[in-house]
Amino acid sequence: MTERPQKKWHLSLTGYAVVLVLFWTASTFLMLEWVVHNHKQNSLRDAIHNARSAFDKDLLYWKWASMHEGVYVPVTDETPPNPYLPHVQERDIVTPSGKRLTLMNPVYMARQVQELSAEQYGLKGHITSLRPINPNNAPDPWERKTLESFEKNPTEVTSREELDGQAYFRLMKPLLVEKKCLTCHASQGYKEGDIQGGISISVPMAPLIAIANKQVTYAVWGYSALWFLGIMGIGLGYRNIKRRINDFKRVQQEIADLAKFPSENSDVILRIAKDGTLLYANAKGESFLTEWDCQVGQIAPAYWSQLVSEVFDLGTKKRVEAEHAGKNFAFMVTPVPDANYINLYGRDITERKKIGRALRESELKYRTLLENLPQKIFYKNRDSVYVACNENLARDLGVSPAEISGKTDDDFFPKEIAQKYKCDDRRVMDSGQIEEVEETYIKDGHEYTVQTVKTPIVDGGGNIVGVLGVFWDITERKRIEESLRRAHTELKQIFSAAVPLCVIDKNRTMIRVNDSFRSFFGLAEGDVIGKNCYDILHNPKCDTPDCMLQQILNGVECAGCEMNKQLAGGNTISCAVTAIPFKGVDGEIIGVVENFTDITQSKQAEKALRESEERFRLMYEQSPLG
Repeated sequence: MTERPQKKWHLSLTGYAVVLVLFWTASTFLMLEWVVHNHKQNSLRDAIHNARSAFDKDLLYWKWASMHEGVYVPVTDETPPNPYLPHVQERDIVTPSGKRLTLMNPVYMARQVQELSAEQYGLKGHITSLRPINPNNAPDPWERKTLESFEKNPTEVTSREELDGQAYFRLMKPLLVEKKCLTCHASQGYKEGDIQGGISISVPMAPLIAIANKQVTYAVWGYSALWFLGIMGIGLGYRNIKRRINDFKRVQQEIADLAKFPSENSDVILRIAKDGTLLYANAKGESFLTEWDCQVGQIAPAYWSQLVSEVFDLGTKKRVEAEHAGKNFAFMVTPVPDANYINLYGRDITERKKIGRALRESELKYRTLLENLPQKIFYKNRDSVYVACNENLARDLGVSPAEISGKTDDDFFPKEIAQKYKCDDRRVMDSGQIEEVEETYIKDGHEYTVQTVKTPIVDGGGNIVGVLGVFWDITERKRIEESLRRAHTELKQIFSAAVPLCVIDKNRTMIRVNDSFRSFFGLAEGDVIGKNCYDILHNPKCDTPDCMLQQILNGVECAGCEMNKQLAGGNTISCAVTAIPFKGVDGEIIGVVENFTDITQSKQAEKALRESEERFRLMYEQSPLG
């Protein structure tokens, strides 16, 4: 009977990694489950400890009160006389000063303490019995069941229960009758040593559960982080092992490929002995043998035989280029002294040489473009060290473009300016954003203002490797801008003067007025701008040869007149109007600027003076002396 061949199972590296991940996940989960269980048990242990501590405290109060057979306290609304102790002599007494006191038996006192504890801390205590004197001390169902069990087994009882819809840990122990207890309870038939009842303690679980849940949350986060770190470790180990396996496979493949070399090599491979005899040629090298009219075993052409001798004399590799069938080949001639031959490895570089020529031509075109631009251009690496610049910048710095490489701004500029340039470079490279700034530039010992644009240079891998800068002189432009700004400010100040002013173009259109003009004539700006000057001013000289605009256009430097103007309120005022040319940037007259002066009072004074003179003349003429 032949044995059945057993099937062998082999896990791949990925399979092992998966198994390890599952094992780590399960281990972490079990550890977390153990920690969670411990926290829950701790909360239960804390509840037991709190309950026993409370029981011991209540028992101590009870024993103390029993030792003194109760205590007398003032009668208050909160502590009235115990109606269930009428048979106790001297339950109520009066002090010599007339103060009423009542006897608090141990259970009465303990109940008040327990009520305060429940109110302050949520911890409930209860002294109870199956035969309570006070109905308020009657047991609840759980306490009754526990008291009944004490009849058979008077030991501590604990459990988790619900009270008023909340979770509590409950503990109860029996309370034995002592001799001093018989003062109040002898009437119930108790004797010393009997189980009188018990003290129950109810500990709220909500605070303990909250603490446990918080600790569980921390544990979950901690073990999650531990699990994640473990998974990362497994992943990194998997990647490293896989990389080594791939490296091993690649080496094996290279060895296998090397075994096929050189017969399957796509490059030309030739072997020539030290004496010039051709020893080997692969398929790609057959065309060379045809061109040489040479076969294996024959002497190679003189050039190649001489090359063999030179390489053996040098004892090192040598690179040569040769043309064959209209193509360019690069040969690496490698000597093998121990075997007395050389290997020639030839590769077709025709396309590469074409690309090289194209690159050189392209570089020449761009270099020509850069050298003929009026701007200064530079290229710095990440350390703000110059790599290249155009001729325009090199000339300013007093070096040639070839000499700029390796230098920094510290070699050309004052320390504070050089430091600013470096900070600007670093900001552009860190942000990866194009930045345009105005800055100071030193040339021949003089300061100039330049406009600079700096752009981060990114390599093929997306890494920022330097900064490209282009800048040009804007000193004259800044001077012109400042002059224009100053002129604009001066013009604005002039036009904002208290004198009413208006500007009228050659078409007699009101194009601008100042606030004084609007206030003077009681007009809004919308009522003036774009309107015909006659519609606003009602000057009788408009459209006549005496029109001030026409006089200015005819070459008069300054024109003037007087006019009366009725205001919006109905009043009429007299104005003296002066007009001067308004010229454009090319000096051509494009309108007039008119200013207005209120001469109403002077006109009224002149009129009054004339009337006075007239009255004086009439009086003089009519006088008998006349």
